[in-house]
Amino acid sequence: MCCLLMQDAFDWRLGRLTELRQSGKMFIMMRAIREPLSAHAALVVLTVLPVMVVAQTAARGDAITITQWDPGVLVNSPFGYDDDGWTTVENPCHRTLFAQAGSSVSSSTIDFAWAAQSGTFLIESQQAAVAAASGPSTITSAPGFIRLTTTEPMPLSIDASWTFDLPAWWMRSTLLVSVYGYTSHTSLFSETTGGQTSWPGGFSNTVTITADEIVLPPGETWVLRYDMNIYNDCESSAYTATGSGYVNFQITPEPATLFPLALALFAVPRRRHRPLARP
Repeated sequence: MCCLLMQDAFDWRLGRLTELRQSGKMFIMMRAIREPLSAHAALVVLTVLPVMVVAQTAARGDAITITQWDPGVLVNSPFGYDDDGWTTVENPCHRTLFAQAGSSVSSSTIDFAWAAQSGTFLIESQQAAVAAASGPSTITSAPGFIRLTTTEPMPLSIDASWTFDLPAWWMRSTLLVSVYGYTSHTSLFSETTGGQTSWPGGFSNTVTITADEIVLPPGETWVLRYDMNIYNDCESSAYTATGSGYVNFQITPEPATLFPLALALFAVPRRRHRPLARP
């Protein structure tokens, strides 16, 4: 195909020179000789390279395989225990999870979707933990994990934020994110943050966890683990600890995957139109 395009370009130039020679306009002929075959070369690049990109992607196949997940919510309080979860792997997945015991609640919305070489796994949660005068403590939580394998190194980024309000003593709240190998127990990332109160006052804050230089190597099952939780130990039903936030895992292609497309774009020359000289 490339040969045919180049041959057509050559035939067009030859025919153009013949017309110019016959008309006697030599200054136009010289311009035609100097004019490059940039437009036809660009056509060849834009025709062939997209085919190369598509063929390469088809040959690589799916680089991401989700093997298991278990997002959930729970409430453990003096008024009872409740939990909810979703373990069916589906793509895309949009589910709302809800647990309640007495006036304490924990809810979570999961939005999971992935393609051959990219994926987004977003978990959003809202919680309210109400204590009881008789004790014991009230716990609300949105824990979970995602297990996956890759056939090539895949970059992973993490963006998490958790806002909590602890209005009284003996309360605490935690945001946790970790990435590790299921069989090798190799830790690629682990961070825990949050806050707590003691006698006599409360504490409110927003904490974040971010990472953008994690690479998931092939040959291992990787676990993306998270937890957003509240512990209310104040033993007074007059105070409710609350929290809301999200954890977002994003898998993106390696920069090398985008190289063929960038090459095609850079190969397109810029044509400069010059005014034609008049005799």
